[in-house]
Amino acid sequence: MRSFILSFPQKFLYLFILTMFLSSCSSDDDLVVPEDPIGAPIENPVETPSETPDEDPMPWQPLGGGMDDTVMDLLVFENNLVAGGWFEKAGDENVSFVAQWDGTSWSKMGSGMDDIVYAFADHNGTLIAAGWFNNAGGQSAKYVASWDGNDWQPMGAGRTEATVALTIFNDEVIAGGYSETGGEDSNRVARWDGNQWQNMGTGINAAVWDLEVYKDELYAGGWFDKAGSQTVNYITRWDGNNWTALGTGLNGAVEVLGIFEDGLIAGGAFTTAGGEPANGIARWDGSQWHALGDGVDGSVYALTVYNDQLIAAGTFENADGKPASNIAIWDGETWNALGSGLSDWVIALTNYEDTFVAGGDFQRSGEDSVNFISVYEKPEE
Repeated sequence: MRSFILSFPQKFLYLFILTMFLSSCSSDDDLVVPEDPIGAPIENPVETPSETPDEDPMPWQPLGGGMDDTVMDLLVFENNLVAGGWFEKAGDENVSFVAQWDGTSWSKMGSGMDDIVYAFADHNGTLIAAGWFNNAGGQSAKYVASWDGNDWQPMGAGRTEATVALTIFNDEVIAGGYSETGGEDSNRVARWDGNQWQNMGTGINAAVWDLEVYKDELYAGGWFDKAGSQTVNYITRWDGNNWTALGTGLNGAVEVLGIFEDGLIAGGAFTTAGGEPANGIARWDGSQWHALGDGVDGSVYALTVYNDQLIAAGTFENADGKPASNIAIWDGETWNALGSGLSDWVIALTNYEDTFVAGGDFQRSGEDSVNFISVYEKPEE
C-alpha cells in the first residue's frame, strides 16, 4: 500500500511543491523551472517524433520485463544493477520500491521501503538509499537508509523531509532534499559524520536536486536562488565553510550534475548560463560557463559518459534542432539521437557492463515496450 503522498494526485502534489518554491524566491523575473517537476509521471505525455536515423534502428531493449512504475535512480553496486523508484514490481518479482538486477533476473532487496526511493550512493562498499520513505527493512528509517547485505538499516535520526540527492565528499555521505535533517535546521543539505547528521553552513533556501564532486569540491544544484547569504542562482559550491556562487549561475532549475572532459556539466530547465544562451545543458570550466551546441528544447534530468561521449536525457523532442526523443549523445560538436529514443521522461542513466541503462517514466521505444527501464544495445557496424 502506498502512502498518502502517492495516493494524493501526483501532479497536484508536485505543483504544490513548485508553488512553495516559487514563493520562497526573492525575485522571479527570469525564473525558469520545469512545468512538471521531476518525479511526477506525466499524465498526458507529449507525442515524440517518430523519425529515427536509418543507421541506428531500435537499439533500446527491455531489461528483464521492466518495472510497473517509474524508475528514479540507478547504480551499479557489487556488480549488480540497483534500481529505485515508484515501482512495486520488477520483472515477475514483487518488490518494494527497490530491486537489483544480476544480469539474468530482478530480485528484491530485503523487505525494501514503504515509499519512493530517489537516490543511491556507494560509501566505502556500503549502499546508501534515500527518498520519501519512513520505513526501510521493516523499521523506522526517515528518508535515508544503508544496506547491510541482508536488509536496510536506519542512519541516525534520519531526515525530516524527502531526500532526493546523495554523494560522497571527504569520505562522508552528503544528502540534499527539501527540508531539515535530524531535527536540526540544516536547510536542505547535510553531511553524515558516521554517527549523526551535521549542518553545512547556513544551508540553501530551496530544494537541492543533485550533488556532485568536481576537482575535490562539492557542488549542489536545484531550485534555489540563495545559498548561505549569497545569491547563487540554482547552483553553488561548498568551500569547506561557506556556499559560493559559480559566476552569475543560471536562469532556471538545475536537475542534474555530472563531469565530462574536465568540466562540470549542469542539466535542467534553464535557457542561459552565465548570462549567455544555454538550452537545458551547460559546462562550467572552473571559471566560466559554456553552451553545448544549441542544447535541447526541453529539460535535462540525467547524464552519463559512455565511450568518452556525453549522454543527456530528460524530457525533450529535439537536440541541436534535430529530432531526439528524450535522450541524445554529444559527439564533441553536435547532439545526435540514439535510435528511436524513449517515449517519455528519462530520469536516470548509468553505465552497466559494456553499455548503459536508462530509467524513467517511459514505457516504449518506438513501438516496442520497455517498461520504465531499458538497456542500450548499439547496432553492429
